[in-house]
Amino acid sequence: MTHRAIRFAISLLLALPGAALADAAGVSVRNEASSARGFLLPALGRDPAGQGWSLQLDLSNEFVVQQEPGESLILDSETASLRPNWQGRLGDWALGVDLQFLHQGGGFMDGPIQDWHEFFGLPNAGRERRAEDQIQIQYQRNGNSLADFTRSGAGLGDTQLWLGRALGEHSLWRLTLSLPTGDEQQLRGSGELGVGGWLESQWQGQRFSGFTAVGLSHTPAGGLLTELRRETVGYAGAALNWRWTEWLLMRSQLYAHSPLYQNTRIEGLERPGLQLSLGGTLQFGAVAVDILFQEDVVTTSSADFAWHLAVRLGN
Repeated sequence: MTHRAIRFAISLLLALPGAALADAAGVSVRNEASSARGFLLPALGRDPAGQGWSLQLDLSNEFVVQQEPGESLILDSETASLRPNWQGRLGDWALGVDLQFLHQGGGFMDGPIQDWHEFFGLPNAGRERRAEDQIQIQYQRNGNSLADFTRSGAGLGDTQLWLGRALGEHSLWRLTLSLPTGDEQQLRGSGELGVGGWLESQWQGQRFSGFTAVGLSHTPAGGLLTELRRETVGYAGAALNWRWTEWLLMRSQLYAHSPLYQNTRIEGLERPGLQLSLGGTLQFGAVAVDILFQEDVVTTSSADFAWHLAVRLGN
């Protein structure tokens, strides 16, 4: 399924029409862990003047095995997330729609990730002691299994609608609404309507650009692990971009959020999240291609490793 999703993404990209595209201050990266999927964590740092379509593919791999008195957690899976997005303008307002299609299974990246960790001397967290490319998502509490997945699955995730408006020359605010279109019992959504908002400050120099952002979202607890979920979550982001050549923009971006769960001693649930994304944007006339990889700066609460690929067209 993962390979078919990639081929499907490429075929859609080839069918999209071209248009002029302005540089964006950030890219649509966030926490791709299955434990974060039931929360409203919006993409930050969008180009305020951007209009048009984008299509992105995120491949994320997670591995957490933890046990504390009375509870245990296993997260061993890989997810392909395909997101068609649209952004437009209505007078002084920017608005957009973010769709999401998810496939979660065993994947294919376990071996390369182990080689990556060994080459750079990074910890493997016990990956080498488990079979590669399998899916197991399990949370047990006081002898009861509150989540247990061992089979691959695919379907629609939650849909986000958003709008924003400038606050002066360099600042803007945005509001977002998350529609519960994903199946929360299959770890594809929240099962509830979520709302959020954030402030951004973007800047542009001759060679360098970037943004900072901070916000809050509220999603009523529902679906799996209801008794552990926090309903209000804070998030923040920052980016530094370097215009290396006319056709290449180098990128570094941070995404952080407050703890998503409470009343637990499992680090993978109680810790805040912090992800670092590194890569660049290639400009081909009217088309821009984002290619980044993501690592978890705060371990266990985010996907262990993720690839981000997006094609953006607009004016």
